[in-house]
Amino acid sequence: MKNHLDCVELRILTPFPGTRIYTRLLSEGRLFVPDWWLQGYPPDTLLFQPRSMTVDELLEGFARLNRQVYSLGGVIKRFFGMSPRTRTALGCSVYFGFNLATRKRYIKSLGIRQPFVGASGQEEKTALGVRYE
Repeated sequence: MKNHLDCVELRILTPFPGTRIYTRLLSEGRLFVPDWWLQGYPPDTLLFQPRSMTVDELLEGFARLNRQVYSLGGVIKRFFGMSPRTRTALGCSVYFGFNLATRKRYIKSLGIRQPFVGASGQEEKTALGVRYE
């Protein structure tokens, strides 16, 4: 909000093969499945054990952030914080279209099952299975 961003994309880090983060997580034994890309996991699947928090803490924080950013209030606050140069009729249409489409996608992703939630002995559950308002 402080930076007056018109649109925001929130993602869970994906450690792609050949990157330093992939190599580091692999060497630390924190990847749940080293060849995850062959398994067909959907976007925003948590593929590694976070270092300073549990899997549940990361997923719950991600869900909370999504609820804040993509709430109708968040979308409206960003709209009124838009740069005056983008507040043309076309700019407003693009803004609302993008934000509403992204909001819909994130609402849908809240129910996707996270396959590794039970990896540290926790009960398996839906990814971000919390009510989105």
